[in-house]
Amino acid sequence: MFARFFLIFAFIFSALWADFKLNLSANVSALKLSNDELFIGLDNGELYKYNLKSTLDFLKAKQNINPKTLLATTPKISNFFETNINAKIYDIDEYNGLLALLIEGDNGSKNLGILKQNSKLKIINLPLDNVKKIIILDENTIVLLSFSSEIYYFDLKSQKSVFSTKLSTSSFGDASFDRAQNTLALGCEGGVIFLFNTASKTLLSKIEAQKDSIYSLSLENSRLLSGSADKQAYYFDGLRAHYFDTKFLVYATALSQKYGAYSLENGINIIDKNASIIKKLNYDGASLNYLFFYDEILIGAGYDNFVQFWELK
Repeated sequence: MFARFFLIFAFIFSALWADFKLNLSANVSALKLSNDELFIGLDNGELYKYNLKSTLDFLKAKQNINPKTLLATTPKISNFFETNINAKIYDIDEYNGLLALLIEGDNGSKNLGILKQNSKLKIINLPLDNVKKIIILDENTIVLLSFSSEIYYFDLKSQKSVFSTKLSTSSFGDASFDRAQNTLALGCEGGVIFLFNTASKTLLSKIEAQKDSIYSLSLENSRLLSGSADKQAYYFDGLRAHYFDTKFLVYATALSQKYGAYSLENGINIIDKNASIIKKLNYDGASLNYLFFYDEILIGAGYDNFVQFWELK
């Protein structure tokens, strides 16, 4: 009977705790999933590329591999407290081999880093300091999203803003971009979600989703998942809205074609497309800032020196 209990316990333990942990040289300050690659920005200015196909092989073969590649290191800067330090990476986006980085500049300013294949990191001084998130729209246009809920189209050739609009007087929390639909979802203070068409540059809709600031937002076709300071996760399945009480601030969310995920105080809930909770994962690191689905794997990271991977099947 003891052996049977042990086997059941071992199964539950392996199903709930992370299957693999990728250790890093500094804390994760930015994370981006693009196709089969995970781009990792660290607060010491290092940018890594990690091959996710190798992670799938690891989970199948249960052998330790660590195929991450150092792509670039940010230049030295000075802030109000230190001098000659590497700039922190705040955000990352990737499209068709083009990498864009939002990085720290001198004394509180923000810079844009551009990295193309077989080239060095190019630094561009941004005309504003309150940029929170960046999105590559095309090979020559970077969308800058400000803390004050403004959208700027930044032209790389002229290095100027060629379009801007302000969606709200409330502060901006998070955004998610569905490239196939040209739809940008932006979550703001007060729990409001705006849907913006990046091609026509028009506002599509405004959703009163939550009651407080939105920390994380995920968009997958017509489905939305957000996490808020109101200690709830909001999920729109394409037809109707669902709410999940979490009893803790929801800092991270993710959507795939099959699943959804939102962070808890000490774990992560996995839901299916119909809004049923199908699994809970335990997590004992710093508060999660990032969640991504890759096939049947969930990827998560907080402000820690590691990225964790959970196998869902």
